[in-house]
Amino acid sequence: MILIALSWIVFLFVFINYGYVFSKLIQVQSNNLPITVLLGVFIQTILLTCCAFFYKIGFIVFLVNLTLSTGFFYYWRRQISSLILESYFEYVKFSTSNKMLFLIIVLITLKTSSDVPFLIDNESYYIQSIKWINEYGLVKGLANLHLFLGQMSPFHILQAGFNFNFISNRFNDLNGLILVISSYYFLQEMEKQSQKHWIGFVILFTILFQQFVSQPSPDLILLVVTQIILYLFLEHAHSSISFRTALLLFALIVFIKITILPLGLLFIYWIYKLKKEYMYSVVILSVIGVLFAIKNTIITGYPLFPFQLIELNLPWILPKILLNRLSDVTVNAGYFESIIIPNASMTTKLISWISLDGLNRFFNIGILVLFIAVPFTSIFRKTKLVPITYAILAIHFILILLKSPQFRFFLPEFIFFSALLCSELVILLKVNNKKVNSLIFLFCTGSFILFFLINITPLTNNKFHQTKSKFATNQLFVPEENSKYPKLKFDTLQLKNLHFYSPKENFFFYGTANGPLPCVNKEQVKFMYKKTGFIPQQIGDEISDGFCSKKNITNAH
Repeated sequence: MILIALSWIVFLFVFINYGYVFSKLIQVQSNNLPITVLLGVFIQTILLTCCAFFYKIGFIVFLVNLTLSTGFFYYWRRQISSLILESYFEYVKFSTSNKMLFLIIVLITLKTSSDVPFLIDNESYYIQSIKWINEYGLVKGLANLHLFLGQMSPFHILQAGFNFNFISNRFNDLNGLILVISSYYFLQEMEKQSQKHWIGFVILFTILFQQFVSQPSPDLILLVVTQIILYLFLEHAHSSISFRTALLLFALIVFIKITILPLGLLFIYWIYKLKKEYMYSVVILSVIGVLFAIKNTIITGYPLFPFQLIELNLPWILPKILLNRLSDVTVNAGYFESIIIPNASMTTKLISWISLDGLNRFFNIGILVLFIAVPFTSIFRKTKLVPITYAILAIHFILILLKSPQFRFFLPEFIFFSALLCSELVILLKVNNKKVNSLIFLFCTGSFILFFLINITPLTNNKFHQTKSKFATNQLFVPEENSKYPKLKFDTLQLKNLHFYSPKENFFFYGTANGPLPCVNKEQVKFMYKKTGFIPQQIGDEISDGFCSKKNITNAH
């Protein structure tokens, strides 16, 4: 925990300095520290992605980054120091319960960040994505080696720039800082607006956010930043500065995870109302679009991956049969979880989706109830901006429902609507601000305690998610390793010109944990060959040359 806290200080130093300079350059100057940090995250994601096109993200890149950040701070030290002090004085003015709640969130997040990673995606491609970026940068045709590497997110590139891989493999903890900064923003805006304002009730989902903290999941930043964007739209729709800030934050999360793209409809309406900011929007989104296309082209050969709308005649392009296999896996996880029903009708899919057990059922039924309930609230009728937001989120949800309705994909709607209903409830019951603060504090602290005490096995059928890590005293100083399987051994294998590593224990069909590069489960290779006829091969003599898929090769196993 102590080492993670120190690493966060380094991250903040870089993000604040870059964020301040970037905000000056694009004329979105802000005296809000959390927004400045997120703008720093934005520009770092852009710069590190550009760097990964040509070079590995390791010690040299980190050193250059830190040196430039130090230079920025020295030149603008008075303004940046003033920004930090102003944020501190705002915190001093918080209510006692909100001060205590923020400190508890910091401590709980430090503890969670030091835990063993929880999500199975960490063992299939999070670790490997970051490792490839650390050791080689973006490599051509990585998706041919392991299908899931096609889903590599720019968030993994960002994490690769801040994981101290040249020291240890224990620091994939950027999500923890993002949660702390976002939590401060929610509490800060609640203090400015009213304890009954919906933005304050987002903090009730801290226990949910904690589930994404111990691994470099791109979902967390999408969840919290979406709430900030919706808040800026609903409360500052007439402000060009708020529009520009929200657009940058949207560009960040859509670059990180394309599933949030329908939220962009919000900005079409916003531009229409402001009657300006057209060129600003075109420039920002064009930059993100170009980087998105280049990144996907390098990894898969499809500029708009996971969509097949454009395919390039490149030696490393992922064969469509493999791309469709990846799509089938994703869709299956949304509708059926652990079984596959070939050529299932949409009716069958939706019945299965609503019938899933555990947390899936809770969130699946819950989101339907929320969509039904929200139009009956007074908040919905208070301003036309809420119905517009509702309609856009409904479009996003329907697209998710038709494509791959995993509940984590529609959590932005779930959190926003739940916060609205909580706000509506305390207004109807005429609960005073002091009691609201106390209730939020008690709910959050109580949920932390319960989560550490209860048995989570009945909440999910996924055996990989049914165990919680136990706190060890060494975590007070040193965090756990970046994998749930740190002692896993690997075989060294050869398949034609491909030398690769495979787990000795087949703990998960797509699992590679923290294996040496290049790493892929031999059972996965055999299965894909049997189903498609393709096997992964190197393009050149070095793995840095990239990978392709070859067909009809004998002795593939």
